[in-house]
Amino acid sequence: MSSDKCHVAGAERLAQDRGKIKIEFSEEELAQIAEVVQEYFEVYGYDPDSPSDGVLQNIYKKIKGKEWSK
Repeated sequence: MSSDKCHVAGAERLAQDRGKIKIEFSEEELAQIAEVVQEYFEVYGYDPDSPSDGVLQNIYKKIKGKEWSK
């Protein structure tokens, strides 16, 4: 199988598995992730129009149960 066909097959498999993949973190790891997101927002600010800031806000909210705010 050529390299291009492998990449296409891999992408198709990933598309099929989307939503089925679950990554689990320990409570300590989740706390560290929330801390990093909080530090990022404190240093760079939160831009509600930024897609990446929105993703970080969603991650923070899932961990902490509330949105980040100053």
